[in-house]
Amino acid sequence: MINSILITVERPHGEEKAALGIRMAWASHSGGHEAQLLFMGDGVYNLLKNKGYNPYLLNRFIEAEGEVFCLESSLKAAGLSPDRLIDGVEVIDEARVAEMVADADAIVGF
Repeated sequence: MINSILITVERPHGEEKAALGIRMAWASHSGGHEAQLLFMGDGVYNLLKNKGYNPYLLNRFIEAEGEVFCLESSLKAAGLSPDRLIDGVEVIDEARVAEMVADADAIVGF
């Protein structure tokens, strides 16, 4: 049985797959599963404090105690600082990602 799911988002803001990853996390979390969202690569642009659908959903997800993570190396590669991210996003390193992958019952990538 799947109790925990790690959803990775590598697609940038504006691509439907990014929104689908966020919506899947919201639906999983609302359904009682432990859902974690991990943004890496171009996916980090979804985490900026902007207006729009993705930031709105992410803020709601965080308010509902959903967990949102950002890969530190991807953030640095994009030239972004953590203070530009939505409140509640935790910036993590590769070692933490490895732990999350090992602990998840299922992993889905967008």
